[in-house]
Amino acid sequence: MSEFFNGTCNMDAIKKIESELEIQFPISYTKFLCENNGGEWTDIDNGYIYLWRSEDIVQYSLDYEIRKYLPKGIVAFGMDGDYGYFFDCRKPGEPQIVGCEFGDLDIAELKNEAQSFEEFIKRWI
Repeated sequence: MSEFFNGTCNMDAIKKIESELEIQFPISYTKFLCENNGGEWTDIDNGYIYLWRSEDIVQYSLDYEIRKYLPKGIVAFGMDGDYGYFFDCRKPGEPQIVGCEFGDLDIAELKNEAQSFEEFIKRWI
């Protein structure tokens, strides 16, 4: 397994992102951003994943036109090639992790990946 982290992030930057995207990240993800600010992992069993740096979340969301194709409350935070990982923040409580191909951004194409960010990240670290 290989890992690469991006340093740290501060709460002010995270609050700005949450405000721009009109969501609230799970506490576990906020902590992850503060300590690692995203990262990349390659694992023989799980493959490759790239979790975006805090400063890239809003721009990548614009680049992939996520708001154009997916409803408010679906927020991308990483990818595996052309497959995106998203928080589904549409319901109260801990957001589920869902995923789909960036080339097929459609609410009907979202697949459940994990019940929480903690469950999701345990596959990698």
